[in-house]
Amino acid sequence: MHPTVYTPSEDTYLLLRNVLREVEKGDKVLEVGAGSGVISEELSKIADLVVATEINPYAARVCSERGVEVVLTDIARGIMGKFDLIVFNPPYLPEEATDLESLTWCGGKGGVEIAMRFLKEVSNLLSSDGRILIVLSSLGDVGGFKKFAESLGFKIEILDYEKLFFETLYVLRLSRDEKRKNI
Repeated sequence: MHPTVYTPSEDTYLLLRNVLREVEKGDKVLEVGAGSGVISEELSKIADLVVATEINPYAARVCSERGVEVVLTDIARGIMGKFDLIVFNPPYLPEEATDLESLTWCGGKGGVEIAMRFLKEVSNLLSSDGRILIVLSSLGDVGGFKKFAESLGFKIEILDYEKLFFETLYVLRLSRDEKRKNI
């Protein structure tokens, strides 16, 4: 695999476990930043439609080789339609990206800037009863992300977490806040 393609790790498998519990037969799924394509490949065995996006052309090639339909784009630019499940394992470390390789782990100064940009961009792609699953790290500003998501009308729940020796990884489930739908 090309060195700029994110190698599946603890965060990948934590998200995959939760995605497989969440996906339903008949779902239309969007995976943003598919990386190696491991998650989209598994989703395609259950969901009716899986579309993956990737900014890294080397990762897009790896996804294609796995049989994953992948669109080379930034986040979800140019994607149309409504999705029942949107999945993202964003770069979440509190650092600024400097090259193609660091795009896989650098989530911006607070570690959540990429996740916030994602949420703003995909909220119009989410079906009315759709769900978003996203991974965040305790090294980033998880509280800031939660406040931002709530300001966009989402309710957030922690589905799962995994403590590593230097951080805790969280899988958050976002859905539209019923109380705020008519605002």
